[in-house]
Amino acid sequence: LSYGAIFLFVGLLHLVGHAVRVLSFSFRLFGNMTAGVILTAVAIYIVPLVVPSVFYGLEVLFGLIQALIFAGLTAVFGYAAVSTAEH
Repeated sequence: LSYGAIFLFVGLLHLVGHAVRVLSFSFRLFGNMTAGVILTAVAIYIVPLVVPSVFYGLEVLFGLIQALIFAGLTAVFGYAAVSTAEH
């Protein structure tokens, strides 16, 4: 087996790893946002006026925190993807 085939295989594994990482972030963010919407819908059904406003505020706060975290993770992983490895 030549080194070219090994390098090709390792390169493909890295590409798949980056694609799966982005897909994993997307699913995690979708799940978090869906959970907020479901929690707000349940609160509106149980207590129509007072409680949902609290959940709307919390949902906005959690959305801002998640956006900050995902932006930071995207920046770190993007930097790691394009930086050269020094041994």
